[in-house]
Amino acid sequence: MAILALDITWQDIKKQNQTAAEWLLYYHQRRHLYFQMLNNFSELAATQYTGMPIGSGTGNPTAQKAVDLGKLKEYELWIMTIEDAERILSPKKKVFLEVRRLAEDIKHDGDIGRPNWAGYTQVNYAEKINRLYNYDHVPSDRTMRSWWDSMVDIVVRIAIKRGCL
Repeated sequence: MAILALDITWQDIKKQNQTAAEWLLYYHQRRHLYFQMLNNFSELAATQYTGMPIGSGTGNPTAQKAVDLGKLKEYELWIMTIEDAERILSPKKKVFLEVRRLAEDIKHDGDIGRPNWAGYTQVNYAEKINRLYNYDHVPSDRTMRSWWDSMVDIVVRIAIKRGCL
């Protein structure tokens, strides 16, 4: 019995992690975009084709619908993946994710060294945990990176299972 080697590289793994991290960070924006695309797709389906080219597409209305439907399906799978991952998180990790997403929206300078989201996330996570649980805890950079990496790992595993990756 021959054992087949997996054809996966470090770059493949890095790309999967990057894709999962982007979906985790930009979940709300992409969910909003999904519903906009769904609404546009519904309107497109209700529009009668007159033979006149409209907008920029494939030039073939049927082919364009197939492309749009494929993108809708991809977004739907990713949205379900992120929602499944969030259900697994503890309440404190959900707070961390919320603050981490806010940090991503705020523009910081791109200084080399400490991740640009770390300072904002540290301070705001500590404040929010203190308000919610009356508990003083400021996580270290290493702890926050570990939390983030574990969240990305969870998303990758679910995404692979769902067929997103």
